[in-house]
Amino acid sequence: MEDLILSKHALRRMKQRGIKPIVIDLLLRFGSITFDHLGAEIYCFDKKSRERIKKHLCSAELARLPSSAMNIYVVVRDMLIVTVAYRSKRFRYFQ
Repeated sequence: MEDLILSKHALRRMKQRGIKPIVIDLLLRFGSITFDHLGAEIYCFDKKSRERIKKHLCSAELARLPSSAMNIYVVVRDMLIVTVAYRSKRFRYFQ
């Protein structure tokens, strides 16, 4: 996960929500980044990032991912993964 450290909180949330580390890795490699203007970056999957993943993974690997895997987001601050969660609504992009 590109030299990022998982906080205890993020690790607990991953376990509680059944989010696999491979999905976090894909999100950090291919996801879009939004800034919250408080110093944190929010990684999420958008249409372009989903297309990049489809080009990178074969169909068998894609089939193994849970259907909810593309609806997560990760909050990163100062090289620390703060939390991981499922997205229930659209993010407002501030770029």
